[in-house]
Amino acid sequence: SLLRRTYRRRKSLRILTKHSKLPPDWAGVSKIEELLMKNKKIFITHQTRPENVERLQKIYADNKIHANVLSFIHDMAGAITGADLVIGRSGASTVVELQTIGRGAILVPLGINPDQAANAESFAKTGAGFAIEQSKFTPRWLTATLTDLFDNPSRLAKMAQKALVKNNAADLQEFLLSNQQDVIRF
Repeated sequence: SLLRRTYRRRKSLRILTKHSKLPPDWAGVSKIEELLMKNKKIFITHQTRPENVERLQKIYADNKIHANVLSFIHDMAGAITGADLVIGRSGASTVVELQTIGRGAILVPLGINPDQAANAESFAKTGAGFAIEQSKFTPRWLTATLTDLFDNPSRLAKMAQKALVKNNAADLQEFLLSNQQDVIRF
């Protein structure tokens, strides 16, 4: 398939970090440099709180990581579509975005929200990604996981395929509108 061929030819990894509430020292980005030293190119789009933008830009720049740090992403669907992998929390809207677009992810549930943990586990069980607790989301784990995904691009393609959930909402809306009179009588 086109998706599989695209991942197979990839010489870089485009990551969307959709994390507005990560702890200030989140990054593990200092360890991502290990991937760069192995001649692997990583491009990161990182959404964060406005007060973290400047600090994260400096961390990425100091570690020679190509990153676009933003406090708000106006076209989230475009950002997710343009990414090979998404790293983020596992709120309902995030999981639905990933399933609608079909994108693999590393989901780090907010520890105080059991719904996010359930969302992440459910998503991971499909083979669409990883569910990892904040305490286990270490630079070492992240580097090992990104290295594995980089070295196995077909795994990224499979994750994306498994993430995709056909959404029939538009078809249902069209059906209801075209059969409005019959539905009203029912």
